[in-house]
Amino acid sequence: MRLKALDGLRGVAILLVIFNHIPLKIWYDLSPRGCHVFLDFFLVNGKVGVSILFLLTGFLMAWLYPRLKTNIGFWTKRYARLFPAFLVMVVAWTIIKINPNIPIWGQILVVLGCGGIARILWQTGLILSKKISVGKILTYFWIFFQIVVAMWYMFYLLKIPSPIFYQTWDKNLQWIITGIINATLTLPFGNYIGQLDGVYWSLITETLFYILYPILFLPILSYINQKKAVKWKICLGGASFLFIYSLYLVSKRVLGMEMMIPYLMIYFVAGAVIGSNFDWWQKFFREKLKTFLKPVGSIVLFSLMLGGVFIYPIITKTWHPWVQMLIVIPMSMVMIGATLENSWMGKKLENKFLVFLGKYSYALYLTHALIIELAIKIIQPINMVNSLGLILISVMGSIGLAWCLYHLIEAPYYRLPKVSLNWEKEENKKEIEKRFYRTMWVFGGIMFLGLIIAFRPPLSWLTYVYFHKNRDFIAKENNLGMITVNIRPVKKTDEKSNLVISLINNEKIISTSKFDINKMVESNYYPFGFPIQTDSKGKNYKINYEIEPKNGVNGIEINNKESELNSIYFVNKKELKNPKTLIKWVGLKAREPLVNPFFWVGFVGMLPLFLVLLFKKNKL
Repeated sequence: MRLKALDGLRGVAILLVIFNHIPLKIWYDLSPRGCHVFLDFFLVNGKVGVSILFLLTGFLMAWLYPRLKTNIGFWTKRYARLFPAFLVMVVAWTIIKINPNIPIWGQILVVLGCGGIARILWQTGLILSKKISVGKILTYFWIFFQIVVAMWYMFYLLKIPSPIFYQTWDKNLQWIITGIINATLTLPFGNYIGQLDGVYWSLITETLFYILYPILFLPILSYINQKKAVKWKICLGGASFLFIYSLYLVSKRVLGMEMMIPYLMIYFVAGAVIGSNFDWWQKFFREKLKTFLKPVGSIVLFSLMLGGVFIYPIITKTWHPWVQMLIVIPMSMVMIGATLENSWMGKKLENKFLVFLGKYSYALYLTHALIIELAIKIIQPINMVNSLGLILISVMGSIGLAWCLYHLIEAPYYRLPKVSLNWEKEENKKEIEKRFYRTMWVFGGIMFLGLIIAFRPPLSWLTYVYFHKNRDFIAKENNLGMITVNIRPVKKTDEKSNLVISLINNEKIISTSKFDINKMVESNYYPFGFPIQTDSKGKNYKINYEIEPKNGVNGIEINNKESELNSIYFVNKKELKNPKTLIKWVGLKAREPLVNPFFWVGFVGMLPLFLVLLFKKNKL
């Protein structure tokens, strides 16, 4: 059964994404100043559009695949849906970046040419699949290739400083490497290869959900759905918010994982919870929340779903993730309400144009950024007429290219033989619980290890690390040779500005170093080295910062929520042969992540979910 209203909701989502990527100045040029606040309501909600797509994905996976036969069968189906069209656009983008002088019409032909080649490969694969299991072979190969690229990025490319990569490596090679890392969605395994298209972060998050669905989400959902206690499920929902936020804190510390915006994973979770018990949620909405099926109630839900743009300016960025996570509540209500009969919002979402956009939403998602970029080259928004023309070209051009990409690449997917991925019989209750507890203990161990990795200072193992709350500190060991600071450079102009940092002992400057602010990057552990102080233990030191020139506009911000600075002491490997020294070293290395207060914030945030799941009492 196809739910047309959800196609319409997907159409709304893709419109929000497209409108968000057309520069706001263009929209402002078309309207009086008094309307700008309303424009923000509809045109700065690109992330809400992405969140709707995440919610729908989670819902459909749990609704369509409640009892999977094999994990690889599921992954093969999802990879076959996600990657062909995506790889066409990655290859096209890479060719365009290598050859920036390709004319506008030529760039469109590049996309269509790549799509045509991919269509031939599709047809060849379909012929071969009659003799061998092409889908599974390609899925295994691609997952293996993703792992290889991720390892190469982490353990080879990251050892090469980004200035050297971008200033000395051949430009074509740079774009080829960028294309490969984008194509394999391994961008979060490093921190300086950029996205070819700004929407690829969401595809990384979606792929992660597909990988985790059969091995993590499905065992948990199967276990939850055999429990009838409503209070327990409410507790579980609250614990999930804390867990997702803790996951976000961890991701901020590991390579480029923050790119995936992990707190938006709550939308996949919410969608999967609804999809796995869809009849119950529809009945609950119809009986308890029927007010929202009427026009006024529906408008209130949509307003709550889109109203976050008015809240963000009046709160600190620390609370932004919480607002975005809480929006999942009205958004989920919109999704459920839209599927009910005689629902006002459902009828509106079944609008033919919205359903049409929903059908081509994935192709639109992949192509709209290129079309908008080309449209801006054609028409400069210097007046209202030009601005209107730019908007029309962007929207209609995106629809046209998306239509072509859909029929070249996506349509063959829907003509694949329909093979059921689900078991027909209900699973045994004991087997569900056994699989659930095994999953939770393994997952719990992985998450705890993730906390350790995230909050351990990324420094040599042959060091001692101590945290300090002040710039004045007493050295804890000998061989002081470095400090690290949580720092963010503030670059307002390209003018030459230096950070001068000095190590002072007894009012005497021991060492001074200069750093070009324009070449600095934001880091939780920005290193400042100096000659090793072999007899530093017990001595008083002070760190002094100065900006040159003093009247310059560039500067730095130091985040001292964790510590003002960390002092680093180098360990002689030969000294570890002494058992006492070795025990001390092991103890201090184990202690390093535990003394970071945010380690415990993350741990406390994750703990309730495991407690609710593993120690649920029947009386709840």
